[in-house]
Amino acid sequence: MVDDSPADRKLYRLLLEEMLGSRLQLWEAGSGAAAMDVCTSVAPDCVLLDYRLPDMTGLEFLSKLRADSGEVPAFAIVMLTGLVDEQTAVNAMKAGAQDYLIKDRITPEGLISAIQRATEKVGLIRALREERDRLRWPKRRCCSRRSTTG
Repeated sequence: MVDDSPADRKLYRLLLEEMLGSRLQLWEAGSGAAAMDVCTSVAPDCVLLDYRLPDMTGLEFLSKLRADSGEVPAFAIVMLTGLVDEQTAVNAMKAGAQDYLIKDRITPEGLISAIQRATEKVGLIRALREERDRLRWPKRRCCSRRSTTG
């Protein structure tokens, strides 16, 4: 969870704990730089990402993740924001977020649903990439038999 507001982080933690209980493993960061370190060391299933951070925007965070790895992150991103702006949502999705929630409208069920949808999308993308790579690089034959009759 990446949000510069301790109160917001506490709220989301409580909402998630209410729905997931002891199954929840949660790492928190108050800045984009701190979150970048967590993402590279932990490799989370999903990141709840605030749009406005003290050191960068959520879009800049996504761009930096992509630049560091060379591709879209292997984990789900749910962008959270106080902005009610369709263009911001579109930009977040284009930048690599799988879902987008408006902070003052978040419910426990809505948050869990967004996380589930986002992680399912990333799982499907991962499976598609693996299948593409498998089809692109056919197995080489290790042996060939030649007839030596004569």
